[in-house]
Amino acid sequence: MPVLRSSPYASVELLEGAGIVKISRTAAPFGDARAARHETTAWVGTVATLDTSRLGLLLDWRLTPMTSDPDILREVVSRGDALALTFARHALLLAGSLSPPQAERISRAGSTIEVFTDEATAWAHLARR
Repeated sequence: MPVLRSSPYASVELLEGAGIVKISRTAAPFGDARAARHETTAWVGTVATLDTSRLGLLLDWRLTPMTSDPDILREVVSRGDALALTFARHALLLAGSLSPPQAERISRAGSTIEVFTDEATAWAHLARR
């Protein structure tokens, strides 16, 4: 599992055998929308040399702290969705107990990524070609 990028906010890994890029958020909250924009822009740059049209993307947000800041949420959702659409398959994995309110906020912010609370189901979704 080569780690392509690591920051206080997330790690980006290439799971070559599975054909998956996994972006795992940490428990560190974004201080403001500018920090969220900087981080998500870095994710795009990190995968820029990969043929994402042949890969799946797993956004693992299980550790992500909830935010009520609409500007931060808008940055992460819009940039995360734009990145996901460059991949052949994509899934958003949320923690089970927090997923209903978190999924609702993400959906209201305009996300079109399919949300999962079960890791095995998310991986099965990404394995479909």
